[in-house]
Amino acid sequence: MIMKLFTLASILLLSFHVQASWLKFGHVTPFTESEYKIEINASISKINKTSVNFHLTNLPKNKDVFLIQTKEHRPSYEQKFREEIWDEYIEENRRTKMNTGYEKNQSNPIILNVKLKPVSVDKYGIKVYSIDIDKEKMKTSYIYIDYPKSVRDGGYYYSIDLKEYISSL
Repeated sequence: MIMKLFTLASILLLSFHVQASWLKFGHVTPFTESEYKIEINASISKINKTSVNFHLTNLPKNKDVFLIQTKEHRPSYEQKFREEIWDEYIEENRRTKMNTGYEKNQSNPIILNVKLKPVSVDKYGIKVYSIDIDKEKMKTSYIYIDYPKSVRDGGYYYSIDLKEYISSL
């Protein structure tokens, strides 16, 4: 009986470790799109020549897409917006006083956080997003892709750094 409990405990601990090690952040730029298998088409907007249209396809299923704008541009290591968009996650960590490793950036706060809706969904459930954004606002804007709340199965979460697309237009 003790051996069975030890084996069960070992399996549970090992599987938790494997899940935790699978969580990974992806900083998406024109040079890393293929690495993350995300398709982004950026072009000057037909409606307003000072805007850029981003057409996104092949995004991960079951994840939400957010348009985030900050006061100033953030380097890639500060584009992990999890704690800043996961209200439930933030409250849970405040209650348990748990150190998550994610800190709100007080000196460069989010000034816009909008959950985007897909413009279409194909027969396979693949969502397509399209957004027009002013070129000047691109310098401090990101398309953030993540689960809507904390999950235990890991996987990638992404920040598409829109500033990186200015030179490719």
